[in-house]
Amino acid sequence: ESPTEVIVPIDAVFYPHNEIDVMFLVNPETVGQYTGLKDRNGIKIFEGDILLENMFTRFEKKSIVVFKGGAFAYTDIEYMKYWHAFADLEYGKPSKWFEVIGNIYDNPELLEVRNE
Repeated sequence: ESPTEVIVPIDAVFYPHNEIDVMFLVNPETVGQYTGLKDRNGIKIFEGDILLENMFTRFEKKSIVVFKGGAFAYTDIEYMKYWHAFADLEYGKPSKWFEVIGNIYDNPELLEVRNE
């Protein structure tokens, strides 16, 4: 059996799978950098992720992760005005206060703000 010939665009980015000969074409605009942090379920937090933030037991809000001012930060989706650097939190707190619920590329519906 002969190998399959594939024509690849010059600006293509491939994401290697766990097998050497399997790769997936990805849109480079949707690739987010890993923050080095994990959420309360052990899921890695990436730039572009949408987080459910629960710092206080009675208060939940959605936030997005960005790289701003030389640091990873998050902001409330509803206001998008104030940015909070993860570095300002005590070490380990994201694993208690945040849950990854999607990302801005695959789940844009999560960015909708409800006016109740």
